[in-house]
Amino acid sequence: MIDETLKRFVENEDALRRLSAQLNAILTKEKVRGSSANSFSSDALNRFVEAKSSELAAAMNVIAIDELKRLSENPVVFCKIILSFYRRANELHTFYAEGRVQ
Repeated sequence: MIDETLKRFVENEDALRRLSAQLNAILTKEKVRGSSANSFSSDALNRFVEAKSSELAAAMNVIAIDELKRLSENPVVFCKIILSFYRRANELHTFYAEGRVQ
């Protein structure tokens, strides 16, 4: 799984970065970063963020996306989990690109 995730970062780095930035901007605008909020300001935004989070997860080769959605119980937590995975995978990708990880 890690090899495939790294491969996807090499192939789709710009798209992954755009999706991550878009989701981070929404978290900030909605003031749910660092809070215990369980939804966004509208049902439409909940669905949009869930769809974009799923898109980011699929682009990174995250497995069991539907199970993660179910376990997180709300779109805010699901989004934060996927963004957390993105940050860690991006760091690993950086190490790999710099030759520090083989």
